Amino acid sequence: MAAFTLSVRATALESSGFCGSPSGCSHARTFTGLLRAFIVGFVDAVETTVEIKNRLGLHLRAASTLAQALRRFSSSVTLSNGAQQVNARSVTSLMMLGAGQGTKLKARAEGSDAQEALSTLKLVFESRFGEE
Repeated sequence: MAAFTLSVRATALESSGFCGSPSGCSHARTFTGLLRAFIVGFVDAVETTVEIKNRLGLHLRAASTLAQALRRFSSSVTLSNGAQQVNARSVTSLMMLGAGQGTKLKARAEGSDAQEALSTLKLVFESRFGEE
């Protein structure tokens, strides 16, 4: 929140010409650019869509297999079915999705090992949770 406020204030100073320079505040411009670069570089997120192919859907054993496979990653991993978004490491949360065969879910991972976490998630879905 503080970083966003600083960025807005710096941009406002720059556009108002408050610094007395016709080109605006070079410090505000530099700060705002660096802040944007930091925010973009800080959030390492990847997304994909997966489909439940096994006959029984995302039931207890399948949810447990998925949650266990993702526990070794430090990244935050979520699955969403429409507006409902859940933690993919929580068996209970995964069960709350009520996702049956053929359901398409949006998967999102954020963190330093997000790509690896999402690759593992896709592998678990493609293997039909090791059931078939």
